[in-house]
Amino acid sequence: MRDNLPITAQMTAAGRRAAFMRAGLAAGFDTASLLIMFSGPASIAEHSARPRLGALTDAEWRLVKPLIPLNIVAAPGGAPRDMIDAALWRARHGSAGWRHVPSELGSPAMLRQKWARWVACGALTDLMAALPGLRLSEPRRHEFEAVGRMLAKAEARAAGR
Repeated sequence: MRDNLPITAQMTAAGRRAAFMRAGLAAGFDTASLLIMFSGPASIAEHSARPRLGALTDAEWRLVKPLIPLNIVAAPGGAPRDMIDAALWRARHGSAGWRHVPSELGSPAMLRQKWARWVACGALTDLMAALPGLRLSEPRRHEFEAVGRMLAKAEARAAGR
């Protein structure tokens, strides 16, 4: 009879996961697919200990930082690394709007304004042009390519096309 109990917020994470597994099996999903779907963090603490999606590693930042113009690095309103992390986050999440970017990277208004400034001064175009020469992992390279596509859309929009 335990299989028919509803899934509630009072259940532990492991209990909820087990209940979802039972429900998935009853609905006809295979075990392997369910294990993949439910292999995420078991708790908020476990989730927050993971690195942010899209965040540059320190080694990647050391490669990218010299490509950012000094006037951008010294500009007020947030660190350039946060702007790049936010753009990578958007690229990884299908170009979700700035309002969906984690707040730890900056406010949506600030990120939108900074993106527009970086597009207008050509900093992102220069950065994208220099990326092929960097030793980045294949997944990171794909993320930057997605940022390049976002940049092309922004430049076309700015040009009125």
